[in-house]
Amino acid sequence: MLRLPAMPYPAAIALTLLLTTASAFGAGEDDPLGRLEWRNVGPVNMSGRVADVEGLSGDPRIVYVGTASGGIWKTTDGGMSFAPIFDAQPTLSIGDLALAPSNPEVIYAGTGEGNVRNSVSFGTGVYRSLDGGTTWSHLGLEKTRYIARIAVDPQNPDVAFVAAVGNIYAPSPERGVFRTRDGGKSWEKVLYLDEHHGAADLDLDPQNPNVVFAALWRFERKPWKITSGSEEGGVWRSLDGGTTWTKLGKGLPKLMGRIGVKVAPSNPRVVYVIAESNEGTLFRSEDRGETFVKVSDDTKIVSRGFYYTDLRVDPQDENTVYPVASQLFRSIDGGKSFERISAKTHVDFHSLWIDPQNPRRMWQGQDGGVAVSHDGGERWQPIRNLPIGQFYQVFADARQPFYYLGGGLQDNGTWYGPSRSRERAGILSDEWRMMSFGDAYWVVPHPEEVDHFLSESQAGASCAPTCAPASRSTSARSRGAATAARSPSSNTVSTGIRRSWFHLTMGKPFISVPTWCGRRPTSAPAGRRSAPTSPPTIPKSKSRPAGRCGKKTPPPNGTARSSAWPNRPSSPGCCGPAPMTATCRFRATAAATGKTSSKPCRVCRRSRRSRTSSPRAPPVRPPTRPSTATCSTICARTFSRPPTTAPAGRGWAVRACPWRAGCGSCAKIPTTRGCSMPVPRLGFTPPTTAADVGRSSTSRIFRRCRSTIS
Repeated sequence: MLRLPAMPYPAAIALTLLLTTASAFGAGEDDPLGRLEWRNVGPVNMSGRVADVEGLSGDPRIVYVGTASGGIWKTTDGGMSFAPIFDAQPTLSIGDLALAPSNPEVIYAGTGEGNVRNSVSFGTGVYRSLDGGTTWSHLGLEKTRYIARIAVDPQNPDVAFVAAVGNIYAPSPERGVFRTRDGGKSWEKVLYLDEHHGAADLDLDPQNPNVVFAALWRFERKPWKITSGSEEGGVWRSLDGGTTWTKLGKGLPKLMGRIGVKVAPSNPRVVYVIAESNEGTLFRSEDRGETFVKVSDDTKIVSRGFYYTDLRVDPQDENTVYPVASQLFRSIDGGKSFERISAKTHVDFHSLWIDPQNPRRMWQGQDGGVAVSHDGGERWQPIRNLPIGQFYQVFADARQPFYYLGGGLQDNGTWYGPSRSRERAGILSDEWRMMSFGDAYWVVPHPEEVDHFLSESQAGASCAPTCAPASRSTSARSRGAATAARSPSSNTVSTGIRRSWFHLTMGKPFISVPTWCGRRPTSAPAGRRSAPTSPPTIPKSKSRPAGRCGKKTPPPNGTARSSAWPNRPSSPGCCGPAPMTATCRFRATAAATGKTSSKPCRVCRRSRRSRTSSPRAPPVRPPTRPSTATCSTICARTFSRPPTTAPAGRGWAVRACPWRAGCGSCAKIPTTRGCSMPVPRLGFTPPTTAADVGRSSTSRIFRRCRSTIS
């Protein structure tokens, strides 16, 4: 028997990998990792984003689910179990599914998700199955990349239309509406505007398939912005099966972003258009699109234009419509009023299938999977057996004997659990734990403390849970998914936020002292609000960040680099990669007393002198000497007279938001000085001392409202 000497656990892992690799080389040098096998360690049946749901009319047992990055799944028992039927194909990103009404065994699948968010996978064209999903054949259109809709002729399964969004990152001619008349052997581009406009939706008249409606949409995504909408796009109609097209505009806005168009199956003269527009959100036509009338300007049905903007019409009632948005709504008066019907289900809806023969049976698809209703949407039963979760990042810690691993999921929080278990049944579901909600990204485990982590969610928020709600959190200007790394030689985490870095010092639990740098606010494109640039919160700490404001110092573990400026080093205390383009907002140093101090550097003083004043938010003159307390949440503006307690009868004066952000999260409460104190509607106690500003419960007030303390 071979006896191995005792060794530390990481060394054992390395030896195990070495032995496995060596045996694989013996098997065949072309595939050195050929004998390694994947095993599912959890979390069990973590669902994810669903792009489309299609059922078989009259048969409640058969349902097909197209997912954002998990392929196509089929159930033959009404959702009790699902089986993957698309895993052998080169892509698993699904944009839309379509069953031929005349032969439901014929299924068309468009790959490349049409809900073009920042984390969307592209596809490889259109596929078709003739046996209910058992086998698939590729039909072409590889360069369309993202497909929003497929419609099949109700009488001929070989005739189909494809609405292709096209490449969202660059101009491309492979976009618009395509038609096939021979089951996908050949395709015609029948509706094309230019290389910037793709097709967002299309629908056929179920009684006369020669009448086709399509929506053209300009959408471009860059790392720093998105462009949605134009006057050239809009709603188009064909009366000859897609050969010729006419733009419909009477009663519709000239400038529209993403558009959804649907024909009422019970009365094809009624056509609905839902649009991302400033002139209304829902429009209705009763003459097959000749004229439209605005029936609603309710923005909640188009809460995030490029991500939703779609609706369904009841197959037996032309006045009952269902917009799919962040919530699922229903209108029974033709779109004049809406009620929410998505209680106790996940948010962010992308699909709704209604049984044409029994409209009370519905299936919905959202960011949390699927749910079914048998009473017209009054009650929903979530289906939790689809393992299609989308991990943005994964991590592993160093605990023994079994290390823990996990990561952040798209809109399903951060989860972590053991890599192995002593249980005879293996790793159990209750061994996995959730540490945060929403969209979750990177996670950095504490090098010494078990169950201590730094994790990121929306807006760059980080937290340090101890198997409980977050004990402390910070927030910085970020859309999420910023790179994070821990120094191997110190308890320092560096993360890229707003095109630069800030550094978090690990403690027990984590207490962060970030050094933050960012650009000044710039004007936003028309129709979009420009959010201000604000630094993260600085809790009290007894450690001192390295470096000085405006001066670069080498980090303890070498050189860290910003993701936006890869050729310039960034370090704790650095104002930013380029002082001429970036403005240092503050420098925070923590003394033994825990108080913070701030003195603006030359870059800050120049920016303050050049900053234009506003009657609502007059600029604050910088102090002649460092003050003893600083508002650590608002753009480095200092207290003119830092009190140890609030002056009796005066309270704290808070000016209006200098950027006029209008975040809508605050309710203004008058103070004794006649000013106003922004406080979240849920209610927090206003700060009474300078130290209170650094506490997470009160600093959130100022971070959300971006106000200025005087």
